[in-house]
Amino acid sequence: MLQKTGNKPKYLFFLILFLFFSSLHNLNLKINFSFINISEVLFEGKNNKINRLLKNELDFINGKNIYLLEKDHIENKLQKYKFIKNLSLKKEYPQKIVINFEITEFVAYFEQSGAISLINEYGEIISDSFFQTDKSIPYYVGNFEKESFINLKKNIDKLNLQIEKYYFLPSKRWDLELKNGIIIKLPIDGPENALNLASQFIKKFEDKKNYSIDLRVLDNIVLSDV
Repeated sequence: MLQKTGNKPKYLFFLILFLFFSSLHNLNLKINFSFINISEVLFEGKNNKINRLLKNELDFINGKNIYLLEKDHIENKLQKYKFIKNLSLKKEYPQKIVINFEITEFVAYFEQSGAISLINEYGEIISDSFFQTDKSIPYYVGNFEKESFINLKKNIDKLNLQIEKYYFLPSKRWDLELKNGIIIKLPIDGPENALNLASQFIKKFEDKKNYSIDLRVLDNIVLSDV
């Protein structure tokens, strides 16, 4: 969200205008206010490709009066880009706008209609065309269920499990493949408790790899090699 700042510069500007025109109301003068028109919009994100994309999106504000520019209008123009967060705008009078932002964290790859996309920390699906491939993040397999995935991811992060693939099955159940070859089969109901149980077992037998922990049946653990 954009950070809110006071409107004192704007009010001061209009007060000066009022006093100025009041004192010159009998004169027929043409006054050029181009010195307070925006001449530069600077983006200070760490991704130059994204900087250029957003700069082009806001090209329309060049030449606009900096005092009349509404920050909410800028936010509304950029909110369609779901990969940015912590957006802030600063007016550097008389002619410069500086915009800071961060890129959201990407937590999984997702294949959709033959195209590879990214899932970010908020569960938004983002085209990967603007970002370099990061082979360290896991893959998501199956139909995308935002709320279910976000809840699962929160629990996984608490347990510090290293995921290779998320499998979301048609039955609305999760299978997880860990980087050490362990498969965790979670139940439809209460997957959080089952995940905690699996984590405890993995820690107890931390040297064991390439096996399956089947927790689909309540209060029943089935182990098998894979």
